[in-house]
Amino acid sequence: MRKFVVIALTACMVLGAMGCTSTTTAEKAPVATEAAEALSVSRFAGEYYVVADNEDGEEFVMEEFVVDEDGTVHGATEGSGFTGFEGKVNADGTFTIEYPRLGGTGEGSFDGKGNVVGTSLVRGRTSNFSGSII
Repeated sequence: MRKFVVIALTACMVLGAMGCTSTTTAEKAPVATEAAEALSVSRFAGEYYVVADNEDGEEFVMEEFVVDEDGTVHGATEGSGFTGFEGKVNADGTFTIEYPRLGGTGEGSFDGKGNVVGTSLVRGRTSNFSGSII
C-alpha cells in the first residue's frame, strides 16, 4: 500500500511539474465555445456577388462583399473607398455592418446555403441587397 501511495504522489508531482494539471469541464468550456463559434461562422466565409437597390429603384452590383473565416464581413458598395463597410457575422448567420466614412449602418443574414440578404441605411437613404456566394 505504501509503495502505491509513493508512486501515486511521485506521478502527481512529475505531472504537475510538466504543466499537467487537472481542469474542470467548466474551465474548458470557453475554449470549446470559442472553437465552436469559429467553426459555425466559417461556414459563411467566401466572396459574394451582391446586388442592391435604393429608394429610387436604381439597381447596382456591390464592388465587393466578403466574409473571412473568422466571421469578419467587409467590402464596398462601389470602388471609391468612401462606401467601404465592415462588420461581424454571428453564429446564427445574422450580421451587422458599419460604413465608417459615411456614418451608415446595415444588417442582414446568411442562410447557410450560400445566400445573403440585408438592408443598409446610409445618409438617410435605405438600400436593400441580396446575393449568393461566388
